[in-house]
Amino acid sequence: MRHDDAPPLKDAPQGDAPPGDARPAAPPDAIARMSAYCTYCPKMCRFSCPASAAESRETVTPWGMMRLLELTGDQSVALSPEVAETFYHCTGCRRCQAFCRHDNDVPRALWRAREQAADAGLIPAALTTLREHFDAHSRPYAEAIDWRPDPEVFDPEATVGFWPDCDTLATNPELIDRVGRLLERVLGEKVRLIGTGPDHLPVCCGFPLGATGDRPALDHHLKERWPSLKGLTELYTDCPALCAWAEPGSSWPELSHGDPERLKPTHLVEVLAEAVGQNPPPEKLDVSAIMVHHSCMMTRQAPLATPSLKLLRALGSGEPVTMMFDGVEAECCGGQAVYRALEPEAARRQAARVAEQLHQHPTATRQVSTAATCACALGEARADLDITSLLELVCEAYTI
Repeated sequence: MRHDDAPPLKDAPQGDAPPGDARPAAPPDAIARMSAYCTYCPKMCRFSCPASAAESRETVTPWGMMRLLELTGDQSVALSPEVAETFYHCTGCRRCQAFCRHDNDVPRALWRAREQAADAGLIPAALTTLREHFDAHSRPYAEAIDWRPDPEVFDPEATVGFWPDCDTLATNPELIDRVGRLLERVLGEKVRLIGTGPDHLPVCCGFPLGATGDRPALDHHLKERWPSLKGLTELYTDCPALCAWAEPGSSWPELSHGDPERLKPTHLVEVLAEAVGQNPPPEKLDVSAIMVHHSCMMTRQAPLATPSLKLLRALGSGEPVTMMFDGVEAECCGGQAVYRALEPEAARRQAARVAEQLHQHPTATRQVSTAATCACALGEARADLDITSLLELVCEAYTI
């Protein structure tokens, strides 16, 4: 049914990416082609979608969301609040693309649809709090954080910087000090802690704001809240979203307003995979009982699965346990901030379903996720299981 009082969804204009972007915004014909491929596909990727698995609704399958995108594109259906809300159920995991014969980048199309929804004032009300948190704290979370960085660990004059993931800050801030000590140990020098905000704590890179479609708010964050990287020669991070923005092959490189002068971040797993290999921990771990969960941001958005495994293997002996779906086919835990805010119970169900594989495995005793966001989501969903992040495991190996 058409709602004539609501505006139609328009395709993205061509050439709207800022100078320096490696990948321009998807032109209208590309989005139309993707939505057409999905519309006439018999839902072959339905099983791969975390939202579909957690919510058991056809509307939030890749087919359902892309079909609505096509209908709003040709103005058969206008962009109502209910239609706009549907576009926000994609976690951006890109797992459907891993099983798509047409290589459809569904998140790329649906994030563009969200920008149109935001322009029409149709951002879901469930995301209001997340956006308010960014206004107040420059992060997607509002919980007070009592932790403050150890001044003995970081050097404000160092030319190598460490910008922590906001999930690390929110759920395990002490790990930031431990990582600082670890980097000093394996690199032989202290690093600078990057991203101090209004409360003198690191700010979020802004990816969750981009995921809401609120481009003006993201523009403001990137212009006013991003920390200064002046004087740095290297920038390290454990935030896969920050790395994905800098990857030409990710779904959203244009969101970072690709600045040719901006320092490209390097994920810590890449740094540590080399450093640990040259300076191994005093006692090797037995990694044969560790089940690896590959973050979708670190497999399908940023190419970090290989260094993650290299780092894990460098910590000890044995071969880590693989999950039912591994590598580029790894399941999404539903932990992306916008999806958690929109569908908290569904996100928890999906995380519990992924974590349950550890409980069912005959020999694995610990699940290690390659990203802080995923480790947080999985651990919250199944607090009875031993679940941690790869970065914390490395610190444990060095008894830091």
